[in-house]
Amino acid sequence: MISSTILLKMKQAVNIEKRVIIVGATSGIGLAITKLCLERGYIVGAAGRNLKSLNILQEEYPEKLFTEIIDVTQTDAVDKLNLLLNKTNGMDLYIHSAGVSQRRADPNYNVSPELFVVNTNCVGFTRMVDRAFEYFEKRGCGQIAAITSMGGTKGTGLSAIYSATKKFQSTYLEALNQLIKIKKIKIKISDIQPGIVDTPILGGKKYPMMLSPERAAKLIMRAIDKKRKRKVIDFKYAVGAFFWRLIPFGIWVNLPIKYKTPRGE
Repeated sequence: MISSTILLKMKQAVNIEKRVIIVGATSGIGLAITKLCLERGYIVGAAGRNLKSLNILQEEYPEKLFTEIIDVTQTDAVDKLNLLLNKTNGMDLYIHSAGVSQRRADPNYNVSPELFVVNTNCVGFTRMVDRAFEYFEKRGCGQIAAITSMGGTKGTGLSAIYSATKKFQSTYLEALNQLIKIKKIKIKISDIQPGIVDTPILGGKKYPMMLSPERAAKLIMRAIDKKRKRKVIDFKYAVGAFFWRLIPFGIWVNLPIKYKTPRGE
């Protein structure tokens, strides 16, 4: 029999060759996933808008990490992803973790907070996932994992545009999962739906049952390893999402929710 030590070394040897591109790697869940992939020995291409965060990562992991500044709302985002692909010599796994809510809208963008969310969570998401899909289709295999949200389960009045864009993401990934069956392509697609995670997207607010980014990252990578098509993170949120979906429309829209601030900000 092969000892557990030998198996571990064999697994680590395989991991060293794995190439992962992570877009949205500079904060929150994306940053935690980036560090976890680097600790596994993967070759990682990390992208995001925060140059300072990318530089800190580069200093900490100088050998296995390659970086590129990518703003998914910009039309040059795909070109910059291609540059990152050249640096990492390709990819086996694409992880999309870029996302915003109204309260995290960039004031430097000359659009409303709602449109900024759409540009990031819908337009930017589609732009990047489509490029990853195209890459893997030409290659003949690969895996795409997108961090969406349990918030896309229902339309939520106090976070209307956020819940709507997350629903868009999950529906799009569902459609792509059907498309790969139709076209008989060897691509695995994972829709990862975290519950409440303590990230900058919450604007510093605290909630019950909130997960740390590190805990969420471990559960997310476990789901990616198992190539789950859809996974709610973690168990308690999965149970909640199940019953959430069962609430009839008429009851849902008339729930006695208190209105405190515009757009739930």
